[in-house]
Amino acid sequence: MGKYGVELNWNAGTDNRMLSYYEIERNGVVVDKVSVGTFDFLENGAAGDTYRVRSVDGDGNVSGYATASLQAGGPAAPPQPVIPDRYEFATGFGSSQGGNQWAYQQQYAPFAGYNYLTNLFWDSANGRWKGNDTYPLVAPGWVHPGDAYNPVIKWIAPKDGTVRVTGIVSLSQSGQGGDGIVARIKGPTDSPYTIGDLWGPHTLAGNDTAGISHDLVVQVKKGQALFFVVNKNGNSYFDGTYWNPVVTYGTFYDASSGFSSTQGSGGWFYQEWNGSAYANLSTYNVGSATWQSAGTDLLVGANFQHPDANDSVRKWVAPAGGTIDITGTAKMYQSGGRRRYRHRQEKRYDDMGAPDDRGNRHDDRRQPQYHDDRNSGRCHLFYRQQERYEIFRFNCLGSDDPALFLIIQSKQIPVG
Repeated sequence: MGKYGVELNWNAGTDNRMLSYYEIERNGVVVDKVSVGTFDFLENGAAGDTYRVRSVDGDGNVSGYATASLQAGGPAAPPQPVIPDRYEFATGFGSSQGGNQWAYQQQYAPFAGYNYLTNLFWDSANGRWKGNDTYPLVAPGWVHPGDAYNPVIKWIAPKDGTVRVTGIVSLSQSGQGGDGIVARIKGPTDSPYTIGDLWGPHTLAGNDTAGISHDLVVQVKKGQALFFVVNKNGNSYFDGTYWNPVVTYGTFYDASSGFSSTQGSGGWFYQEWNGSAYANLSTYNVGSATWQSAGTDLLVGANFQHPDANDSVRKWVAPAGGTIDITGTAKMYQSGGRRRYRHRQEKRYDDMGAPDDRGNRHDDRRQPQYHDDRNSGRCHLFYRQQERYEIFRFNCLGSDDPALFLIIQSKQIPVG
């Protein structure tokens, strides 16, 4: 057959009326039904799996299970392919649809909310993908929408897992009179059969060469897809757009989705700092979904913190050893504050005006060898400002030393 797997054979069952089919179970899960014959072949089976078979009659009555025993013989299975964990659009770009898990498509612009897509055509002379008209175009790390069609970068999941989706969308030129673009990321929603917006839509002005970043965590099944879509704003003049999304499999600890009414759940703790010691907050307000310090305005919520006389603290405790990536965006709601990032002897101060709808972003990688003078063997990540801010994303890729603490801290700072 040219395929590897497990072959099952069993004796025929009997019934006083009619035998309907045999039910095949692997490792406690039904994986197949056989209505003709007394054998089955299951791809991707392993010798260590447990198989059971039972018969089912026309009325739905079932027999007891017969457990399969392993017989010697058969060819050895080839080694399982190594599936990468990181997929970058610009480096994975190619001339074949689906190569390196990337595909290149177009969407009819008048129906931007509808996910009916057709494949682009390879332009070998220019080394890029093109659409039905002059535009859309897709090149490594760059796209251009058309008047009638939107370019769509498609990533196809090679396996089940959790992925982090990062990147920056920006216009490739300014001062040309363009009116900007609209960007969005679409993908699987809570329903396994629907596609919806995971990020955006976000409108970028025609001179926005700084752009806007995205950093989201998505659960995917093998074969599901993420769609990176750019469409014109009013017209498609000078709408060349840089976009190099990166999709990475891993274990992530997200402050917002990991927020809990239980201290320590998912490694997250909600605390206050009085200048000399950290203490867990003891009051959780169900109505506002916040941790509070009694009698004060000190708060910790799913995606925001507010200090009072004491600092507001969010702490994550690493479950194991390794290397971590720490990312996030801090956004001010009032003016006159600062944030402080501190690690070991390193200090960085950033003035944050408000309202700042994009905020200041951090993206750092740390090893457990770093230490802080005040707490040996601990690493502190501080955000410090006068008033409330939001942490849109605080992800840790992998894990770190169990003694390592990551702390997001906000503090009132006198202004003037």
